[in-house]
Amino acid sequence: MSQQINLLRKPEKQPLLSAITAMLILLLWCIALGSFVWSGSRDLDTAQAATERSAQTLASQRQLVQALQKKLNDHDTQHSISAQIAVLEPQTLVSRDLLDRLRAGEFGSLNGYGDQLTEFARVPQKGVWVTRVTVSDAGRSLRVEGRALKKEQILPYAAGLNSAMKKYGIALTGVEVIPAPPTSDTPTSDASIWNFKLY
Repeated sequence: MSQQINLLRKPEKQPLLSAITAMLILLLWCIALGSFVWSGSRDLDTAQAATERSAQTLASQRQLVQALQKKLNDHDTQHSISAQIAVLEPQTLVSRDLLDRLRAGEFGSLNGYGDQLTEFARVPQKGVWVTRVTVSDAGRSLRVEGRALKKEQILPYAAGLNSAMKKYGIALTGVEVIPAPPTSDTPTSDASIWNFKLY
């Protein structure tokens, strides 16, 4: 029988985790856990402080609202309405005055000047043409400017306007008639066109 002897030494198996390494890992894990707990407690303290500040602010706001409600309830409602009416009274007087003046036609017609201008357009204009019409004084004044082929056509036209506009309280009492400036090819002695103004 033969026996084999191995003269080479087998290396000793080293433990995968030594006690010192395990202790170091455990220490690092405890430090990490401690810092996590410390950070969480700090955040919790900050949140609690913010909650306390919010509660104090809310309490002061409630006190303010209650004081205002008490002040409103204590104030005499009739006195408040009377004070508001007293403040608004001058404005209503001005508004009433403006409304009365508007109804009286001092600022013009509520309907505009359409009726006056329609009646004006119905007046016959044989040999006369109008260059400008002005309605003023809240529709009680009329100014007409134009031209006529003959001087004799202006007065009958003014009479027709007076009779048509009489129902609006308009009377044309002034007349200006001048010959139109001559052109370069018209002799100055023969004025064929006349400018007029009726007011």
